[in-house]
Amino acid sequence: MSDSQPGIPSWTRSPWVKWSWLLVLVVVVAQSLDYHWRALPTSADGYYARGRADYMRRQYRDAIENLTRSIELEPKDADAYLLRGKAYAKLQDLRKAMPDLKRAVELRPDYEKAHAAYADGKAAAWDVNGAIEELTRAIAADALSGRYCLDRGKLFYDIERWDDAAADLRRGATVLLGADQVTAQLLLWVARARSGEAFGATAELSRIMATGRIHGDRFWTNARFLCGEVAEPAYLASLATVEGDDRDERQAEGFFLAGAKRLAFGDRQHGGALMRSALRTGADGSYAYDRARVELENLLLGFHPMRLEERDAGLAVFSVTPGGPAEAAGMRPGSIVTSVRGVSAGRDAFLAFLATAEPGSTVELQVEDGAGSRVNVPVRLTPDSSAPTR
Repeated sequence: MSDSQPGIPSWTRSPWVKWSWLLVLVVVVAQSLDYHWRALPTSADGYYARGRADYMRRQYRDAIENLTRSIELEPKDADAYLLRGKAYAKLQDLRKAMPDLKRAVELRPDYEKAHAAYADGKAAAWDVNGAIEELTRAIAADALSGRYCLDRGKLFYDIERWDDAAADLRRGATVLLGADQVTAQLLLWVARARSGEAFGATAELSRIMATGRIHGDRFWTNARFLCGEVAEPAYLASLATVEGDDRDERQAEGFFLAGAKRLAFGDRQHGGALMRSALRTGADGSYAYDRARVELENLLLGFHPMRLEERDAGLAVFSVTPGGPAEAAGMRPGSIVTSVRGVSAGRDAFLAFLATAEPGSTVELQVEDGAGSRVNVPVRLTPDSSAPTR
């Protein structure tokens, strides 16, 4: 009499099959235990894994808590310091972000990602020269990175090192793809045009358009305007029809490019107005918004500030434009601006001021000198023909 059961194949009761299922079960359990050992916060690796997951979910405060515990257990983990510093930066807390990013660099001097993140922190603090130094180290560690070249090219633009900016932006446009490639190519035209090479910049951009190497509506719309194929009124009107999640960034880019083109041909008044429009889009952090801020600092005030990490409000003056309004008012590098129009000179207040400043008016800045005394400094905002454009 057969002991087989109806509907159940006899081969399933063989020893080989039984042991195979047991082996699979053991492997699954082992992998599960290994996963939980790593993921649960019981070790430095576990806390780091949790912190990284929190960071990816944009839960930055939770990420900081888990990464702090990871660092307590493993105080020489550069990755943990790096990620915690980036989380602090996402929360706009540079006072805590910068020491972490610096520590990551100290622990791994050849770690290009740490240098790039430290550069991002310095750029967020408007420390252009410091950011360039860190990106230069990142590029030395990863010479093939087009993204680092793009980021450094933007900063070279801010301090008017046109040849260096063009070299980095051209490199970025050559090796990058997608949105970064478009940004590099458009900003390359602007950098060359602002240096007095508008004709050559247009010829270069026209050649790129002829090759069809760069695709997408964003590139073609902006490139045709820069090359003179589309008039400014039609170009600006098209900004109102932009839709999508990147609407603010696209509009900021349009106003910036139109303003930069005006400035390249000497029209300070309309160029400045377009830069203010770029700031009013609120696309903070986009390449166009950041460049528009720098243009207005030079155009209206004639000085460039750096945010202070150790203070909630205040901007350190690190450069003053010769012949500009700030120099005429007696401001010098090293001064600290504590208020603008009676409002504490924090980052947001300063950006709001730039977006609404009226050329020809006078703004009152409260300035602290090296001895700690504060004086009110009236600065008459330009543009006019007496102050240099660049």
